[in-house]
Amino acid sequence: MKIQDSRHKTQDSLYPTFSFLCFKPWILSLLMLLLLFAGCGEDEAKIRVGVRISGISHPDFALIEQAIDENADKYGARIVHDKEGLTNLLEEGIDVLILNNSDPRDLESDVRETHRKGIPVIILDCPPPQNLHVEAYITVNQFDAGKMAADYVVRKLDGASKVIVLEGPGDDETSRQITLGIYSILEQHDSIKVVADERHPNWDERLAANTVRSTLKKYAGNIQAVIAGSSQLAVGAVRAVRGYRLTDRVITAGIGADLAACKAIIAGTHDVEVDRMPYGRAVEALNLAIAVAKDEDFEYHEEMGENDPKIKVRYGPLRLITEKNVSAMKSVWPQLTNER
Repeated sequence: MKIQDSRHKTQDSLYPTFSFLCFKPWILSLLMLLLLFAGCGEDEAKIRVGVRISGISHPDFALIEQAIDENADKYGARIVHDKEGLTNLLEEGIDVLILNNSDPRDLESDVRETHRKGIPVIILDCPPPQNLHVEAYITVNQFDAGKMAADYVVRKLDGASKVIVLEGPGDDETSRQITLGIYSILEQHDSIKVVADERHPNWDERLAANTVRSTLKKYAGNIQAVIAGSSQLAVGAVRAVRGYRLTDRVITAGIGADLAACKAIIAGTHDVEVDRMPYGRAVEALNLAIAVAKDEDFEYHEEMGENDPKIKVRYGPLRLITEKNVSAMKSVWPQLTNER
């Protein structure tokens, strides 16, 4: 029998295949079911990670949720977001919970309720309850953030220099750690003199501007740098320095990389911000969650707490933001432009 060249099939030769499919609909249904069950099986094999972020409205947390969603497949996770409260979330059959709650009492209640279900907890950013154990805590190393800002300034200074340090609230642990980090660098340099160090309630930008103005007046503008414990304080410093027309002579550094600070960097009136990198921190949290759910060992930086076992602490990444890479902050601040 002559074998027909498939390259020269006529339109009629296609009819049998088409007819076969048309008259055998159960085959199509079977194929669809097989594909459906295969997808379900793959999904069921994934670690179910619950995510509960509540009590804080800030672009960082939108980016954190985005990072967790975008990296779920990479880590073999199925993400279940809290939409109707913690009780309903726990009924979803999650294997581990990534938790953030800015209210300490609510946070403690959330941890207790989750542990009653036998579900491990990863706390993100907010300090863990002192009297409870959680499987891991991921946060920002504020001490290192302060060191990073101060180190940048020191490398830019030349010779004897007068520096202003702007602290946050006196009773704020974040501010205290940042300040300790700043001084851990400055105290290594005899040529650097801190001529003003003030605390500012509520990280108040206006009060920070007043501190810098009064110090500039006292020293007749002979100030070489301002290191601020937050972006808000830094923006106040930038405004004061600009008012004295000393932008090109005074180095300004802040921590937080908020929108106003990033705009000031683009405008050329501000030098540097330390970015706490919420996206990267969220990916670290997801990585820890998977390890904990699988009962695997994971790397951590230190341990904390009075209970045994202690809580394993892991710090998220940090980076400097300057005019060279400030465009990277558009992922956090979409309204940011490169126009001065």
